[in-house]
Amino acid sequence: MSFPSLDNCRICGELYIGSGTLRLCEKCRRKLDEIHARARRKLREGKAQGHLSSLDLAETLGEDPRFIQILVEEGLLERREGDSSAENLNRARLAAEFSEELRRLKGLGEKNPVSGEGMFFNRRRQREKED
Repeated sequence: MSFPSLDNCRICGELYIGSGTLRLCEKCRRKLDEIHARARRKLREGKAQGHLSSLDLAETLGEDPRFIQILVEEGLLERREGDSSAENLNRARLAAEFSEELRRLKGLGEKNPVSGEGMFFNRRRQREKED
């Protein structure tokens, strides 16, 4: 049983009372649901066009890449059985690819409204220390 706690939203930073694992406020959670539906439609339309990276997908949809990263982390944008490239695309690789794209953007002088703390960075850093 999880108890409600006061937390900051991973996207907008607003305080909210929540007990879920996504750590999103209600407004961002609704927006994530909308983006998920749009991303699925876009990926279905683009099957014949080849692979879209998570950053390409975010740019195509005109949305913040953090929403796409959350969808990837939660396994909501994985390739399904029947895709010839399903074994080549897994969540860990997509997350690593996305991290590299964010680092590249940060190096180009893009302003990041949220610090590198939180989101998936802390978990990845912890795993790297353990290895």
